[in-house]
Amino acid sequence: LLAPLFDRMTMHIIVQWFTTLEALDLLNIVISRLPSDAWTIPLALESDWSCCGYEGPYWTQTPPGLLSLRARYEMPPFGYTARLLGRLCAVPTRWRVTRAVRRVLR
Repeated sequence: LLAPLFDRMTMHIIVQWFTTLEALDLLNIVISRLPSDAWTIPLALESDWSCCGYEGPYWTQTPPGLLSLRARYEMPPFGYTARLLGRLCAVPTRWRVTRAVRRVLR
C-alpha cells in the first residue's frame, strides 16, 4: 500500500521528492481506501528483500484498487548514463577503474 510513498521518497531525481504535505495527502488517500475491517486484522511482519534491484519493485505487490495512483507517483526510469555506471560499478575492479577515471577528469 505504501508503494507510491517509497517510490517518491527514494527517487533519484531529488527535486521530485515528496514534500511533507504531499506525503500526508497520499497517506490520507491510502487510509481512506482501506476497508473498515483492515484495522482489526492481526499483522505479522517479515522481511522480503527479493524485490530489491528491480525496476518498480513495490508496484508489483500493490492491490489493484491503488494502481490508479501509479501514473502520479511512480519514479521515472533511470537514464542510460546511470544504468551504464551501475553496470560498471557492480564489479569491484570496474568500480576502482571508474573511480580513477573520475579523479583524472576532475
